[in-house]
Amino acid sequence: MGRASWRAAWVVVGVVAWLGCGSSGGGKRETCTPADCAAAGASCGQVSDGCGGFLQCGGCPDGQTCGGGGTANACGAPACHPATCQSLGKSCGQVDDGCGGKLDCGSCPQGQTCGGGGTQNVCGTPSAGCTRTTCANEGKTCGTIPDGCGGTLDCGACGSGKVCTTSNTCGPAPCTPTTCAAQGKDCGRIDDACGGTLDCGACPEGQTCGGGGNQNVCAAPAPAPQVRWYATVSTPGPDAYVAVGVDEQGSRVLLSTTIDEAGPGGGTLQLEKRDHDGKVVWSKRFTYAGWPVFRMAVTRLGNVLLAIDPQCWGDCTGRPGLDLGGGAIVDSALVKLGPDGRWVWTVSLAGSSLGQLATDDSGSALMFRSPRQTYAPVIEKYSWEGKLLWSRSSQWVDVVTLAPAGEAFVAGHSSSGLVEGAPAPASGAWTAQVVKLGTDGKVLWSVQSEKLGYFGGIGATSKGTLVLLAERAGTVTWGDSTVDNGGLVLAVLEADGKPRWARGVERLWPPLLGVDPTGRAAVAGNSSSCMAVTVRAFDLANTPLWTRTVPTNGQCSSTRAQALSYGADHEVTVAGTFGGTLVVGEDTLVPQGDDGIAVELAP
Repeated sequence: MGRASWRAAWVVVGVVAWLGCGSSGGGKRETCTPADCAAAGASCGQVSDGCGGFLQCGGCPDGQTCGGGGTANACGAPACHPATCQSLGKSCGQVDDGCGGKLDCGSCPQGQTCGGGGTQNVCGTPSAGCTRTTCANEGKTCGTIPDGCGGTLDCGACGSGKVCTTSNTCGPAPCTPTTCAAQGKDCGRIDDACGGTLDCGACPEGQTCGGGGNQNVCAAPAPAPQVRWYATVSTPGPDAYVAVGVDEQGSRVLLSTTIDEAGPGGGTLQLEKRDHDGKVVWSKRFTYAGWPVFRMAVTRLGNVLLAIDPQCWGDCTGRPGLDLGGGAIVDSALVKLGPDGRWVWTVSLAGSSLGQLATDDSGSALMFRSPRQTYAPVIEKYSWEGKLLWSRSSQWVDVVTLAPAGEAFVAGHSSSGLVEGAPAPASGAWTAQVVKLGTDGKVLWSVQSEKLGYFGGIGATSKGTLVLLAERAGTVTWGDSTVDNGGLVLAVLEADGKPRWARGVERLWPPLLGVDPTGRAAVAGNSSSCMAVTVRAFDLANTPLWTRTVPTNGQCSSTRAQALSYGADHEVTVAGTFGGTLVVGEDTLVPQGDDGIAVELAP
């Protein structure tokens, strides 16, 4: 055998020997199962199948690339790398950065303009004879616009709460109204946070809207209000609480008078401040002459404003004569006392008859007055320092109030405009009018009705919602409400003058109204059938909350209401006088004659 034949035979024998070999145990040869894309954790591109082959796992949707999000063989959006002014070849103005943002590329040196050479956002010298326009000339207030000479103008950015529109003017940012569910409300009407209102529905039987003390939430009504405390003035002479006010701490200021039986005229004025639990904080007494009328308003911080009218039509010498700390008052005046009852200032209003008085969160005073001899009534507003802010001529006004922010509301009747600048009734008839004045005294809106009689009360909430109490003089149409029952009408107006709702209320005298600034109203007075005081509370979704009487045992009595206050603590203070045995809570009171009574009712 030659060398070549031997070598070939060796190769054949080696191959045969290798093919005959198996595993070390002499079993069958192992096989390989290829993986799929899911097992390989791949959604795109090419990956190994684990057996020496490859898998094709597809492509990605528009906007994504394979591995674009940073994970191999997984679809994802590639990271965006913002451009720079330099990379874009721009040297001025604002340009897009390619990733949804803006680049500020600065301004141009003197003699050049942005785009002046014909290339946008590049500084250059404007073409000779071309006059650039301005943002003001074009009526634009934001963004970038052409300058008319091949360049651009930067018209600035919009302020907070506004956006630059496609017309390069600033407009309000888009507003998405809230929902009843988002606010956790399930009844009544609420603001939608975009200038509108939402109707959150009605409550099931056995529940009332706000019945559990949470406004616009259905719950079983709270128990009837209980007497938290009461106060009396008891002397041999006729006594009466004639005014009551409340500050932000829930303290009440009570004003009472005691007429001197010896006469003619004269008596004692008493002012007392009681804390939330009825404990006396301070008390002051002053003597006066004649038959003055006192009106009172209490500011948020507890200052006391008094309007004092001696009610004299001729010689007022010596009347009313009381000295509150700033000297004897000898004619009509507006007086301010501090939270501690000490005199602060006096504004003389000599020669005038004084009407209603109101205050706002800043401590300003709103007053209706009329000169006795000329009858030229005016509405006036004074600052917390006693300075006259504005004065507007008016017709006779029944009631006035101030919203916490300082807007004024007046209500009354006239055949002409009720206040200077207000429209006259188209019919020329004697018509009820409600007028809103701005903080500068200018008329904002007027609402008129020929079916409302004398206004007994007016009040505004912290949101500027207005509540009115008036006699009904026919069928009243008020927005979607039609009222043809009850001697009185309780009506609500939105801050823009749009009627919300109205309802009939039994005739009470005098008709008294108290408005809780958080959004409730109370009506009080004596019914025609029983000399007991009735107090009814409502929320401003037109849901009755509770009814209470004084005496608290529901018996008829010679009790007469003269003042009412409804605080942000949801507690109602009703005040007046009583001339017979009176049950208040667990106590039975026996007067010396006509005694003063003030009762604090808790919800």
